[in-house]
This record gives sequence, structure tokens and C-alpha cells, in this order.
Amino acid sequence: MKKILFNDHWTYARQSTEFLGTPMQPYQEVMLPHDALIHEDRVKDLPGGKNTGFYPYGSYEYKKEFLYDPEWKGKKLCLLFEGIYTASQVYVNNMLAGSCMNGYLPFTVELDPYLKEGWNEIRIICRCYHDSRWYSGAGIYRDVCLLVSDRIYLPYGKSHVSTKEITSSEAVAEACISVKNETDKTERIELELCISDRKNQFVCRTTRIVTLFPGEERLCRQRLVIADPDLWEPDSPCLYHFCASIPGRDAEEFDFGIRTLSLSKKRGLVLNGHPVKLRGTCIHHDNGLVGACAFKESAFRRIHFLKAAGINAIRMSHHPAGTDILEACDRLGMLVMNEVSDAWTICKNPYDPAFYFNKNWEAIVSGMVQSSINHPSVILYSLGNEIPECGNAVGAQMAWKLSDKIKELDPDRFTILSLNVLFCMMDQRPSQHDSGNAKDINEEMTRSQHVFKSMITTRKAAELVEEAMGYVDIVGYNYGDSRYMLDKNEYPERILCGSETFSNDLAENWKLVSENPQIIGDFNWTGWDYIGETGLGMVEYPSDNNLESWWRLAFCGDYDLIGNRRAQSYYRETVWGLAPHPWILVQNPGHFEKRAEQTPWSFFDGLPVWDYPECEGMNTKIQVYSDADEVELVINHKSFGKKPAGKEVGFITEYTVPYESGIVAVTAYRDHIECGSWQLESGVGNTQLYLVREPSYGPYEEIQYYKIQNMYENGVLDTHTEKLIQIEIRNGELLGFGNSDPKSCEKYDSDRCTLYNGQALAIIRGNPLTKIRLVEI
Repeated sequence: MKKILFNDHWTYARQSTEFLGTPMQPYQEVMLPHDALIHEDRVKDLPGGKNTGFYPYGSYEYKKEFLYDPEWKGKKLCLLFEGIYTASQVYVNNMLAGSCMNGYLPFTVELDPYLKEGWNEIRIICRCYHDSRWYSGAGIYRDVCLLVSDRIYLPYGKSHVSTKEITSSEAVAEACISVKNETDKTERIELELCISDRKNQFVCRTTRIVTLFPGEERLCRQRLVIADPDLWEPDSPCLYHFCASIPGRDAEEFDFGIRTLSLSKKRGLVLNGHPVKLRGTCIHHDNGLVGACAFKESAFRRIHFLKAAGINAIRMSHHPAGTDILEACDRLGMLVMNEVSDAWTICKNPYDPAFYFNKNWEAIVSGMVQSSINHPSVILYSLGNEIPECGNAVGAQMAWKLSDKIKELDPDRFTILSLNVLFCMMDQRPSQHDSGNAKDINEEMTRSQHVFKSMITTRKAAELVEEAMGYVDIVGYNYGDSRYMLDKNEYPERILCGSETFSNDLAENWKLVSENPQIIGDFNWTGWDYIGETGLGMVEYPSDNNLESWWRLAFCGDYDLIGNRRAQSYYRETVWGLAPHPWILVQNPGHFEKRAEQTPWSFFDGLPVWDYPECEGMNTKIQVYSDADEVELVINHKSFGKKPAGKEVGFITEYTVPYESGIVAVTAYRDHIECGSWQLESGVGNTQLYLVREPSYGPYEEIQYYKIQNMYENGVLDTHTEKLIQIEIRNGELLGFGNSDPKSCEKYDSDRCTLYNGQALAIIRGNPLTKIRLVEI
């Protein structure tokens, strides 16, 4: 079907919950994708507000008027919604044309039965209310497209290509093409199939005849052979282009990759004949300062940054990924674990997917697979996240249903269950256990981890989830690394994966992954900071009078909200053996020996910064990350001695030193031979604001990212001087402006922002004529 972007000239308003909901504010014109929630004022006493970053719940109405095109007469017209959050209803000229309860799935709505000549109106109602454990956003946050075709057509998204065999000289692929006849006549059509390479040269082309009876939809299969194929893999993500067409009537086209997957306990996960270990991380879907808006540029930027830090796999947490993320992973070479849902039949929030999952699970699974199947980056389907009912017979039955349905739709990928055994044992806690009035899953994990860690290693725990685990290809453990070697002995045929882990446990976990083929990888929580689950990774100093309850961000990412690497990212790259040199992370001397409040998701609160002008002579803690044998720390040519590094000390070497402005340097040694060095400098001279546009990391350039940095004359970032700045834009639109401060109360849609650690980020919809000016207030 012809696909036309339908994102412009929409209006929206917040609705009341009264009969025939009335707008609570004037309608505003917007361009999609649009997140209505990110523009709201936060509410301190919001029930469950920690989950959403204290953004309020709401109901929103979107409208669009458009003129009927006479060329549409007799055509098939649909609207494709890539994602609306959530419980959306679509009205065309005040008639209900379609709906979707799930906020993360694409869906189509037929238009032609409801259209009229002249002006037409589309109206969409969507709502969010205490239904998510993280910031979900609200509204039409992904693209909308108009689909136009003949009445004999190729239904959108129902065709796919899969690799069946690869030899040294050719690849055999199978194309499955859905063709539909909505006329009242039997039609004999010609179906043309083409595959072209990255140079747009045809590598395969064929035609066949199909006779369709009135009202019939038929799935046609065709084997296609590609000579001397270029395979898709993370280091060389080669894509081919497939086009199926009914000449003169309709066409369906998409990119795909040629690759093979296999799985065994002796070789683990094998991609194109080579074993691969998953250096993974979990990510939520929000894009920071622009909320949930699914801009393609944002997806490419995030995946590029994650890959640059050594990550080769992401887990979409905890719902089906959008096409923006999947396209970026395809093109940049990132493996993907896609996920069905965060809940099945037991609610984790009062109004979450458990309300409708039992009735709609087949549609949810089908939608996830349909949107994933042509993306070579997708290699795993997770049935669900931390599902507590997996410890009983009904939950085990649902695991079987989900896995079986996925295998029916896509037999070429593997299934995994991302299970937290603790939550299958909640009714078996010791009677003396006190959860401290924990109100959500994360609080329960924080308060109870030491009690529960011993519980999951029992034989009773293994037996509780044994049936559910038996229905998937891979057993995924969330924070269950203590079960790895037990499972290897008790269930020798099992393939294991750390589906969610603490960064602090990486060294020990990666040793197990590296030494055991049947443990295929590790996914830490989390790769990128996000809105909601506030303070999850906090490092708080009570003497500083911070109030964690009014945080906005989780603050547990390898990258902060605006794209700066944090300590755990440097650490993970080191443990994986990918770091180009040793790294130096420095704690603020003002926090030395202060008592810190932390959680299991917290990490060392150091920065790659050696510029604390008000702390001369004060002690500070330094962590050096290196996989060498030993390291030596030097400050202004004064050595603080060599210390063991690498595996022997968990890849972290600590020094306590007095702060002294100048240069701190580290040298790494392997077998007593220097093998790498790195240094940090203090700032020198006056400071100045710089506006730096980031490069584009993919084929899209409409959304532009600009870093604002306060720099000394020697190019060192001034991380201490607080500056309030205003941004002025001509010939462009400011989409988001803010910093990475997890406790900032500034709105991301404001034109004013206070620098945090010397930086801020502006996200702008721009063009070659866009002009930007910064004003210090």
C-alpha cells in the first residue's frame, strides 16, 4: 500500500473525564510525533508519582481535518498508527472506526467506509491513568501514515522474508506475501517479486500468477535465491530491499537482512555460524527531553551511542519496540530482545495491561511479531518481564500459549522468559520479613534483596518455575545470577541469559558468561537514564538535604539523560575487554567519607573530571577501571604508587588522594610493560558558552541535537559554575531543552535551562536556515 506520512496539522487538548469529555484548555496545533504528557506540570502528591516522574494522568483528544481527494474514489484507504498511548479510540466523522488498548503496538484503521466528499475529521481519544511503572508519555507519540491502494492489494505489514539456507555461494530466502481481493469479481493478477542490494542493483527478480476470488486473502510463498550474499551482522549490518507488487495496483516494500541463528548448550547463541555473547543493556522507550516522542533521529542517536560504548544488544523494556528503534538497530548493527508485556494477569499498577491481556494476548503477540519479523536485528522474543504468576499452573499455561503462538508466527527466532524468581515467591517470604511498607517492585527489591537472594537458590524455588521455564528456548534471569551454576548442574540442557542485572555484579557475571557457552549474555539495568522510577540509582548524601521523593529521573543509566557516559559505562566497557585505555573516575571531594544512601542499582558517583577549584587539599576517592595487571596514578608528576588492576580486583582500582589542581594521569601495565594511559586536567582561564551541533547518526536530519557547554580556555568543561541560559531560535522549533539533573524541576519545553555539570541539550526541528542564539540570564 502507498504510504503517506500524515503527521502535520493536528490539534490536541487535554480532556475532562465528564460525559462527552470537554476540552480543559484551548486546542493547540502540533506536528506528530507528539507527547502530551511531557508538557504537563508535575504533581508532588500524585498517587504512584514516583513511577511516572510525577507527571499527572490524563485524557487527551487529537483532531485533524482534511479534504477528500477525488482520486481516492474506489480506493482502499487506511490509517496506520505506529503507537498511541493508550486505550485509544479513533473516530472518523464522529463514527468509531477503530481502537487499540495497548499503547505500544502499531495498528491500522479503515477509513474509506466513513469518508465523505469535502472536508473530513479524524478525532482520537487516548488516556493514561496509573497504568505504568515508568514514564509512558501520552498521546500520538509515534508516526501516523495514510495507506492508499487499489481494492486488490497487499495488506500492510503482512508480508515478510526469512532466510532458509546459506552456503558459500548463495542464500535461499522465502518470501511470504499476503494478497487480498476486496472486489466482487474473481481476479487473475500478476505478482512481481524483486530483491535489490545496497547499490540498488537487482539480485533476484521473478513473477507469478495468482487468481483471487471475491473477498479472498491468500498467503503466497516463494523461494528466492541470492548469489554471493552479504550477511547481516553487528559489525557489517548489510540490508537488502524487497518489493512485492501488483503492477499498476499496489506494492509492499521493506528492508531485510540475510542471516542465520542457532542455539545449543555447547556453542551458545550462534549468528551466521559464529558464537556471539550478548553485551546487553535494557532501555525504556522515552527520549528524555522530548518525552515519549519517537523521532527517528533520536533512535539512531541513542543506538549509536550505546554501540560506541561496547554494547551489542538491547532489551526493549518492557513492551514491543517501535519501528524507529528497530530501524536504527538494523542499520547500525545492534541485536534486539523484543518484549511482549510487563504484566499478564496480575496487575503491578491499578490499571496496567493485566486488565486486558488475557483477552487480547493473541493480538498483542501477533502485533509484536508482525512489526519485528522483517528486522534482522531482532533475535529474541521475551514473553514478559518479572511475571509473578509464572510460579503457578495458570502462569505456566500462559507461557506455553505465548511461546507456541510466537513459534507459529516466526519459527526462526528464539523465545526467552525474563523471570524474577523472587516475585514468584512473594507468599513464601519468612514470617519475620518486614518489607518496610514497600509500595512497588523496586522498593521491595531494595529492601528485601538479602532475604530473597538465599530463597531463589533453593530447590523449592527451582521447582516452582520449572514448568514455565520449560516452554521457552532460553531461561532469562532478572537479578538471579546466583542460579546460573545451579541450573547448569540441575538442568544441563538449559540455555541461560542474564535478562536484567545490576552493574555492580558485572565482573562476576561476565566471568560466568565467558566461561560457560550455555550462558549467552548479560543485560544490565539500564543503558540510558529515563523519566520515572525516580531515584532508582540514587547516591544521596542526607547531609545535603536532598529529597529523593521529588526526583524526576531514575538516574541509573550508563548514559545520562542527554547522552553523557557515566561511571558504569566506562566500567562495563573495561570488563568486556573493549576499553581503549584505563579510565579515571573522580568523586567530588565534598562528598568524601560522607554517608551515602544507595540502592542496588546505584554505582560509583564519580565523573571523569579533575576540576574542583574550591577543594584544594581535600581528600577524594578515585576509581581507575582497567583490565591490565596493574596501574599507577600520578598527580602533577607525583606518583601515588602502583596497585593491582584487572580481574584480581574486579577491574576497579581505588585511590584516596588529596585534590590538587593540575593533571591526574594513570598508566596501565601488563607483564610490567606499559599498555595504555589516560589523563584528566583542571580548567585554566576564563569560561565561555559553546553551542555544538551533533552529527547525524542515520539518514534523517530534520531533528537536530545541540550540546551547550561551558568551557575553560584549555577546552576543559566547567562542571561547577551554575548558569541560567535562554535559547532563541529562528526558522526552527524547539522540541526539548534541558539538562541531566535527576532532580531538576525545570520544564523541558521551556526556552530556559540551568546548566548541570556544565552542560545542557537543545533538541530542535530545524533546516538549513535555522539560527540559534544563547543568552546568559
